[in-house]
Amino acid sequence: AMPTEPCPTAADYDAMLHGRLDDDRAAAVEAHVGTCRACQALLDGLLVDPRLTDALRSGPSELPDAPD
Repeated sequence: AMPTEPCPTAADYDAMLHGRLDDDRAAAVEAHVGTCRACQALLDGLLVDPRLTDALRSGPSELPDAPD
């Protein structure tokens, strides 16, 4: 079955990965990913971004800004 809701945005996934979505929204996003191959691929791409994986490993800190 095709998902009935529009796909979450990359910003939604970024917020979810950093723990900034509320539980209801995070659950909805996770449920959507379970049904949508395109979003699974998008999320895989986000998860292999080294800045994101570093941020996940180091806890709930912001992504580092580019050096000046």
